[in-house]
Amino acid sequence: MRACVRTTRFTSSAIRSGFMTALTVVAVAHASLVAAETPRETAQLIFKRLTGTAIHLDDPRLAQMEQLITSGKKLEAALVPTQDDYFYASTLTRFASVMVERDESPYGTFSDFQAMILGAAMTDMDARELLSGNFSFEDRNNSTRPATSDTTYYTNFASVGPTVFKSRLVRKTPQWGPNSGLAADDANIAGLLTTRAWAQSHMEAGTNRRALEHTFKIFLCAPIESWKSTDINEMRIRRDVDRAPGGNPVTFQTLCRGCHAPMDGMGGAFARYDFVGGRLTWSGPNRIPGKMNNNPDTFPDGYITIDESWINLLADPAHDTGRFGWRGDTSGMGLKSFGQMIANSQEFKRCMTKRVYREVCKRDTGANDTATVQEIADRFETSGYKLRNLFADVAVNSGCLNQ
Repeated sequence: MRACVRTTRFTSSAIRSGFMTALTVVAVAHASLVAAETPRETAQLIFKRLTGTAIHLDDPRLAQMEQLITSGKKLEAALVPTQDDYFYASTLTRFASVMVERDESPYGTFSDFQAMILGAAMTDMDARELLSGNFSFEDRNNSTRPATSDTTYYTNFASVGPTVFKSRLVRKTPQWGPNSGLAADDANIAGLLTTRAWAQSHMEAGTNRRALEHTFKIFLCAPIESWKSTDINEMRIRRDVDRAPGGNPVTFQTLCRGCHAPMDGMGGAFARYDFVGGRLTWSGPNRIPGKMNNNPDTFPDGYITIDESWINLLADPAHDTGRFGWRGDTSGMGLKSFGQMIANSQEFKRCMTKRVYREVCKRDTGANDTATVQEIADRFETSGYKLRNLFADVAVNSGCLNQ
């Protein structure tokens, strides 16, 4: 038996809005880019990389950017297009869609997950709050807050057009309204991890292991194959995992254990969540959804999930390679503390840098970019984890400008 078995659910990849054409054209626009030589050409290239659109020659922002570049202020010049409507409607929307869509499509339907990332960039908030904050970004013109089952609030908002994002997204607290059943428990609210879109992609049916696995994949750029280990204590592996698949315990020790030991150790963070009937649900403080203790007769002596406690066994000094750079608590109660651990790691800032590089420069970083990624990631942290700064910093990197 393989350690992780999944059922793929395909969702619509079309954004039902007036700016679909603008999103589609981004890849074409970037494909035609060439290295810039003069300050004006550099300004034009930076603008196109960050917005997916060309800047008109008589646009006063072009002269402003050109002057800043001439003065040796490339980063300041790159921050200019991060105020453009299409930086939000095109670049950031695609960037966020890849992170939340189950098939990692850049053309996912606009959602609360994407709105939160756009809002974080727009307000220059600390991006680590995206994995631990109790807030949302909603339409300032709509007095009704979206429900945990709402499929139209954000699509209707986005359909207005590209100018709506920057002008009408506003931060609201708590993340969910008083009638949602989620608002009262701050310890189990964790920003992007408790959005409806994330739950729909990763918490529907199953055992919530997918939500844990994809937290590592999306926010630490770490597919499970890169962090599984058969040396980690199996004390937290649940009862639904056969210890002798096909009658052979070696299969468990060499395959199943490698994924489940670290994954099930942290899985309790998602223990009280489910996505049922198109709705994100939280079980409350005194109940655990049955999915967390599924198939108890497979191995009755396995771990029983009774609360939302979690422990990161990857941080055990005997097994920690230093790859993730854990900082702070590596065990806790509830999804908020788990999100804080992920966001405070060294790998979070590096992963966000790699993801931005892919979106802006239209290529993945490789071994030759390791030092560059670390330098930009360190500046991202120094800036207070501001997403706009990260996008601007990547856009002016010589490896992106000169490719």
